[in-house]
Amino acid sequence: MNKKPFWDRMVEAYYENERTSAEELDKVCLLMARICVHSDEDMPSEYRTRHFRDSLNEAVDYLEKSGWYDFQRNKLNKNKQESKNDNTKTD
Repeated sequence: MNKKPFWDRMVEAYYENERTSAEELDKVCLLMARICVHSDEDMPSEYRTRHFRDSLNEAVDYLEKSGWYDFQRNKLNKNKQESKNDNTKTD
């Protein structure tokens, strides 16, 4: 059994030509993150049930502990750097 953290295995799969599964998981995590953000913005905490609050907190904890937020930040920074490099080559 692989003892690496779950998200580390997904990142490896992403780069080992198993993109479909990793991309699907990434999409699910992105959608979950959007739900968390919009729920937090759109619903005042006093109107949330305990079950909703607990589920929302669990989802955010999962995204943080799995490394998904860091993965997204690194991917975004890499894309920005590549874009910046492309712009300097054309100047």
